Amino acid sequence: MSKPLEDITPVAIIGAGIGGIMAAINLQQKIGFNDYKIYEKANDVGGTWRQNTYPGCSSDVPVHLFSLSTEPNPDWDYLFGSYSEIQAYWKNLAKKHDIESRISYGSEMTSAVWNEDTSDYTLNIKNIQTGGVRRVKAKVVISAIGIFHHPRWPDIPGRESFRGVSLHAQAWDHSVKMSGKRVGLIGNGCAGSQILPVISEDSSTTVTNFCRTPSWYVGRSQVKIPERLKWLFRNIPATLKIFRYLLAGFIEFNYQSLRNYPWTRYFQKRMQKYAIQYIRKTAPERYHADLVPSYQMGCKRPIADPGYLSALHRPNINLEWDPIIKIIPEGVVTKSGNTSSIFCVLQLGRKYELDILCFATGFEVERSFVLDIRGLGGLTLQEYYDREGGPTGYLGTTIPWFPNWFTLFGPNTIGTICLTYSEQLQINYAIQLIEPILKGQVQRFSPRPERVKVWNDWLQSYLSKDIYAGCASYYLHTV
Repeated sequence: MSKPLEDITPVAIIGAGIGGIMAAINLQQKIGFNDYKIYEKANDVGGTWRQNTYPGCSSDVPVHLFSLSTEPNPDWDYLFGSYSEIQAYWKNLAKKHDIESRISYGSEMTSAVWNEDTSDYTLNIKNIQTGGVRRVKAKVVISAIGIFHHPRWPDIPGRESFRGVSLHAQAWDHSVKMSGKRVGLIGNGCAGSQILPVISEDSSTTVTNFCRTPSWYVGRSQVKIPERLKWLFRNIPATLKIFRYLLAGFIEFNYQSLRNYPWTRYFQKRMQKYAIQYIRKTAPERYHADLVPSYQMGCKRPIADPGYLSALHRPNINLEWDPIIKIIPEGVVTKSGNTSSIFCVLQLGRKYELDILCFATGFEVERSFVLDIRGLGGLTLQEYYDREGGPTGYLGTTIPWFPNWFTLFGPNTIGTICLTYSEQLQINYAIQLIEPILKGQVQRFSPRPERVKVWNDWLQSYLSKDIYAGCASYYLHTV
């Protein structure tokens, strides 16, 4: 029996995170279009900043870059904003522009099929609470589902056998109390580095941080924005604009300086030398050999240290670099290793008895690229990616064989400054194509496959020589 057709909308936006809200604002302001619908699987706006609420969660670039250039916020409290402050900003924008009235909460897109006869998509939208599915027809689809919402659980034998409490950074349970508990924190990337200093503040909490690969750390100056500076930003808007330009320019220069260009070699050496000095100056000496990475700085996203290295001086913290071979009901077992913490020796390794296991193990980024979508001739998105050897598209936004489909933060978009700027550029590009479709001047747009292949071949050749190809990270589709 066919599903009832309940909705018809010219433009369907999937996701009410930063990208979805930005797309809606741009549709309204740039082409005066308000007849769109946003489908959001959660019960609120904010995306990444609604979903990730773990202890210490904050921006790792200055928070002033997380605002729209057309909607600057002069009242950020700190240079690096908390998740709640960032989400509040975007929630206020949704209210200001009357976007919330166009959002269908608890609605997850499960599939999409292109109809060649009518030049539109049929979307299946699942009600998260009831499980019911309704059909929606849309002329244009903007996929703004983001990439930081599918938790990556490590493939460690016995994970589900643990009798204590298991937490993932992406879905933190704030009702869990850690005072007096033995906590195992798996992961030392951005999330792990933000979590550790906070949960270890209570000296009765014993934390063992299980690490796999060291990260490059740089100093982060968390400063409170003076009221006088806020006044200046509010009353002389040009000062805030200049401040944003200076922040963006400084960060982008640092990232570009780490790339494999002839002119960057001097800066690479200087920045790597500075990072090594910072790690050795800030962390306990007994950890220096393990904390300094062997791979080139910039291959993975460097971490703006939120207090992780200095927290390692606390007596209730221990770093363990020995790999975990299995999880057991009482805790975890490592292969071997040298540690200063209290452990039990087993025949096959060392056992850490734990009350709580925290997984700061990142996200399944690729799941956001592979959706159940059928384009021209019934070609699925997965089939297209398999044929091309991985996710690809034009400018990270449009994909051959999938007309009128626009992906924000798609394949080969940037991972440096701030996603807000990258997505704004994508939306600017998409709006140029969406406007003539909505005006009836054209039926559909999709990039020519042969031109996208030329583009992608050049891009892959270029990136293969760059620093990002030198180690495993979420930048690469193989991770």
